[in-house]
Amino acid sequence: MKAVLDSSPNAIILSKATGEILFLNKRFFEIFGNYYTRTNNIFDFYSLTITGYEEIKTVTQFYDELFDKKDKRELVNQHLMDKDGKIRHCDIQTSFIGKFDDVELFLTIIRDETYTKELEEKFYQSQKLESIGRLAGGIAHDFNNFLTAINGFAFLSLMNIENKQEVEKNLKKIIKNVYLDDIYIKNHPNVVKGEYVLLVVEDNGTGMSEEIKSHLFEPFYTTKEKGRGTGLGLATVYGIVKQNNGYIWCYSELGLGTVFKIYLPRCLEKYEERKKEPIFQHMESTVAEDDDMIREFIKRTLTHCRYRVLTAENGFKALDIMLENRDVDLLLTDIVMPEMSGLELAEKVKRIKPDIKILMMSGYSEELLLEKERYKEGYPLLLKPFTAIKLIETI
Repeated sequence: MKAVLDSSPNAIILSKATGEILFLNKRFFEIFGNYYTRTNNIFDFYSLTITGYEEIKTVTQFYDELFDKKDKRELVNQHLMDKDGKIRHCDIQTSFIGKFDDVELFLTIIRDETYTKELEEKFYQSQKLESIGRLAGGIAHDFNNFLTAINGFAFLSLMNIENKQEVEKNLKKIIKNVYLDDIYIKNHPNVVKGEYVLLVVEDNGTGMSEEIKSHLFEPFYTTKEKGRGTGLGLATVYGIVKQNNGYIWCYSELGLGTVFKIYLPRCLEKYEERKKEPIFQHMESTVAEDDDMIREFIKRTLTHCRYRVLTAENGFKALDIMLENRDVDLLLTDIVMPEMSGLELAEKVKRIKPDIKILMMSGYSEELLLEKERYKEGYPLLLKPFTAIKLIETI
């Protein structure tokens, strides 16, 4: 019988109706150690392992009723301290097993649910962050516009740098390639296995408490004094990372600083494999984009590729251009613009020139655009931020 009880994955206590402990199995000692055997009483055991007064009252009443009514009972989600001082989430099952030699015996099974609870909490947190990410997506739209312009002009400037290998070498010092395997995914719900580019940002500041970390990516949450912070910075970062199918994790302890790790899916295709015959050859395009910087970046990029580029800051002006220039081969339009949306512009232009090629652009995710009915499938969509190379390849 002892061998059977010792093989159980749960801690087992055999006691009398007085609370006197008669037997403890092997798993009990693995979790709670030898210290608690000195008490030799189940009530003393709980008084040492439970830190909250209300929980102690609940457990005491639970066992008083068990010993009185001699039935089966269960108490879930109790917090017990193990031999290392760590709080474990436990479910307690008890039952009256009979009377032997005039002694009433009661069985207690303590099931450690800590790992399951932690996974549930991580899953809940990831679901909450998904919702936050959708809210932050709107904020991220503006930042995606900025990133598109910054990346674009940086690339155009890089084209004029002679020592490109030195630039690449410096970039490799900032980022590195990693592989997220099954072991990593086990502890990080909703992560997709595969190769990623890892960006690490670290400081040696005061660090953060667990309470602050639990709200870190929530919009409008800030620890700064009134007027000093909006609480949108990290929420925006989270939105941008999620829009690019990436992940962001924060590691921080009080007094030890903070580390942010951002994982973005690695592009495994080689540029050489995607090369095609040039299709530019004096083609004409119209760019409808309300952001001045992005409009200028696209114009410079396409001009470099021998396009004749006509630009408009809204849908109405773009439509006028199309009416006056029937030879335009390509329309690039932002989706969300004042006065006339990119979708409305595309539908009107199609009536003027049915065979025209149309490329949509947006700082919002495709899911969010479809949800708001600002985009419909069938039109190619280029998500911001994008690079000059990505723009050229998409065209």
